[in-house]
Amino acid sequence: MRTFFDRYSGRFLAFIALLAFSIFILQYGFFISDQLNDVLNIMNFLVFSLFIFYQVGRIVYAEDRKSYLKTRWLDILILILIIIHTIFFLVFPKFFTTLAKFFQVLDLNLFYIIVIQIYILISLLVKAVRLSHIIAEYKIQPAKIFLFSFLLIIFFGTGLLMLPKATTTGQIKFIDALFTSTSAVCVTGLTVVDTATYFTRFGQLVILGLIQIGGLGVMTLTTFFALFFAGGLGIKERVLIGDLVEEEKLGQIKYTLIQIILTTFIIEAIGALLFFHSLKEINLPFGEKIYYSVFHSISAFCNAGFSTFTENLMFNGVRYNYLSVSTVGLLIVLGGLGFHTLANLGEILFLPFKRNRKKVRYLSSQTKIILISTIVLIITGSIITYYFEKDNTLKNLTFDQQILASIFQSITTRTAGFNTISINNLLIGTSLVYIMLMFIGASPGGTGGGIKTTTSFISLLAIYDFIRGKKKIEIFKRQIPDEIIHRAFIKIAFSLVLIFTTTIILTFTEPFKLIDILFEQFSAFGTVGLSRGITPYLSETGKLIIIILMYIGRVGPITFLTSFSRETTPPKYDYPSEYISTV
Repeated sequence: MRTFFDRYSGRFLAFIALLAFSIFILQYGFFISDQLNDVLNIMNFLVFSLFIFYQVGRIVYAEDRKSYLKTRWLDILILILIIIHTIFFLVFPKFFTTLAKFFQVLDLNLFYIIVIQIYILISLLVKAVRLSHIIAEYKIQPAKIFLFSFLLIIFFGTGLLMLPKATTTGQIKFIDALFTSTSAVCVTGLTVVDTATYFTRFGQLVILGLIQIGGLGVMTLTTFFALFFAGGLGIKERVLIGDLVEEEKLGQIKYTLIQIILTTFIIEAIGALLFFHSLKEINLPFGEKIYYSVFHSISAFCNAGFSTFTENLMFNGVRYNYLSVSTVGLLIVLGGLGFHTLANLGEILFLPFKRNRKKVRYLSSQTKIILISTIVLIITGSIITYYFEKDNTLKNLTFDQQILASIFQSITTRTAGFNTISINNLLIGTSLVYIMLMFIGASPGGTGGGIKTTTSFISLLAIYDFIRGKKKIEIFKRQIPDEIIHRAFIKIAFSLVLIFTTTIILTFTEPFKLIDILFEQFSAFGTVGLSRGITPYLSETGKLIIIILMYIGRVGPITFLTSFSRETTPPKYDYPSEYISTV
């Protein structure tokens, strides 16, 4: 038996995982007969038995049992929970009956199976993230891994959304499923079908999961779980993940990952509580309020713009609700600031509670640039929205509602895609201003897209200093390296060329006004999600172009270009310089 676990435990686990996943997809993704469902339930018990056999065998035949128990503590915890869960189910059935009713599951056996399935799927997912150890063994560019991980999740999400139980009609076109999956993973929010009515609860939960994965980043999530639940990280993995999360110090990677994950979940939890409180006057079941609150909190912090309301945030119970709109707006801003900025701000806020205050880092130049840019853009966008739209889309609102709508739309236009005013009816001037805001987007390390606030700030600063005749670009008593300025202008140039090239193509394939097409293009590239109403009516070619823009906008133009570059040895010579006129 020891030989079996030494040689074939990996294959045996792969068989269990494939069987468990197949059963899960059949039961929750397809409409099946009662007879087949009974067979699948029997198969579920077989999976449970095989899983317990595997876990117990790994413990019994481990070479270093103490070390195995220490590094696989989550596996042991899940095994204990399964045993306790089974004992309680057999000995205290009344307790489970009450619990099942609370979760609105009428069949007690089904409730037991669902909980066990959740345990096993979590354990299998944790084991799956060990793949990061394998990836690190190969010399693959972090940019390529980043791009591939997003593609993998996009197509996986597409498959899940095409399952019969994911939609209310039981079917969806491949291009529409791909569009929705891309929009969710790339945290955009553009939709070709109504999320609230077209997708079932299962389909909406798939979208929500894709949003969370896309907002945090696939490798960030898998590495976090590998770090804590699958035995830690090696040196090669630390170098790989350090490049992906922009952390130069290998010793700080663990701390950085903890910060990113915990910050995300804590902010989303607080946001969900505030949004739930704001729904107290709305006539919805208790469970629905919890679901709507969690969905909108995750969607807002990840800057996704997806909503379970058909009217988005123009829903009557939310549109004029100060707490709802303010909560979503604040979540969008926090998600768009970037994790490094939030961490830097956290150090300052918690300075009075630190024992050793000498080690604290004060606001970095990047944090200052991001904060200044964000405040200026929000205020500017709010003022322009109010004065341009007060006699148009804001006409029938009270003064305080106009101010609230103007501020909120200024916030969401740059990153998220929620709306409390009719985007279809915006004036051309307002639409052009929104195009600029969408192009700028969020900040580095955040969950939004666009060229980023730092890029636009540095570019404007470079132009200003050029006019002043300065050779060096300086800000806050710091000099900005030429490489950063070079990258900023490359990003802007490539982004504009990409958008306007695809815009030319869309003018031939789509029967819409140029302003509508431009608005859609910049919204997709900036992963914003606002539209002047043309998204559902795009041709298949148009949808494919928008999908490409959303993807490149989320992974970033520089990352996209870097993935095609090759490592070259710098030449040991320099050619003579020659002046070329650009005047």
